[in-house]
Amino acid sequence: MVVNKIPLLARLQKTIARQVGCSGVGLHAGEQVSLLIKPAMEDTGICFYRSDIHSHDNKIPALVKHVVGTNRSTSIGNVQGAQVNTIEHLLAALLALGIDNAEIVVDGLEIPAMDGSAEIFTLLLLEAGTFVQGSPRKFIRVLKEVEVRHKNSFARLSPHEGFEVDVGINYENQVIGEQSICFDVSRKYFIEELTKARTFSLRSEVDDLYRNGKGAGGSLDNCIVVGDAAVENRNGLWKDDEFVRHKAIDVLGDMSLAGGSLLGRYYVRHASHRINIMVLQKLFSDDDAWEMVAL
Repeated sequence: MVVNKIPLLARLQKTIARQVGCSGVGLHAGEQVSLLIKPAMEDTGICFYRSDIHSHDNKIPALVKHVVGTNRSTSIGNVQGAQVNTIEHLLAALLALGIDNAEIVVDGLEIPAMDGSAEIFTLLLLEAGTFVQGSPRKFIRVLKEVEVRHKNSFARLSPHEGFEVDVGINYENQVIGEQSICFDVSRKYFIEELTKARTFSLRSEVDDLYRNGKGAGGSLDNCIVVGDAAVENRNGLWKDDEFVRHKAIDVLGDMSLAGGSLLGRYYVRHASHRINIMVLQKLFSDDDAWEMVAL
């Protein structure tokens, strides 16, 4: 997408037209939680609110500087200790549908897992509709290439006229193996090609997850469990490369924490929340590597 050809309405901020919500079990904490997504004023961005916290500040802006955890999910928190976990699937849907401003109210520590994909959040946002606001959208333009490595993961953000994502994974497990996907980020592509892709875990990892306080709400209803020779879910996979498509959802959710629509190309191999957040942190650590523009 050439920047000067972005349609006028796509250059203006949007919020949702009406409040929507859902409830379900958190994937890692295993607790029942309720979620409300509300319209928000222009220039306020995406902000989370813990409605169960009354003793101190319960507001957490969805920005990379507020990230407090990247182990199996992305978590954000504020200086007074309010925290929200597993935000990436909802954030991916907000980004893909072009929602700039929203209040997300949750009455627990974690966003509900629903079916482990971004589909229910996407359907809720489509049901809510959009409201075009008066202020111009904020675009984060990548000006020079930045790279990061962590263990076997590698990520690169480079200048690009639109927002392109190239995600790759490589597992020793023969069911997953090596997969990659490359696409221009758009509402249509997200709805048709990504939104149904579910989170996954190797059967060999499940016990470790439990020991580390993760996956308490996980089940075959909200997670693909991958054995040595096949997936354990009765209906199998949505698509043969559902695994990397879900990693692409995670990428979009994490990239939304830039606080504006990215104009750049993101290339990542052995994709993880950790490497996604690291590349944003490196981008913003160099004032010459990016600029915020309003079209």
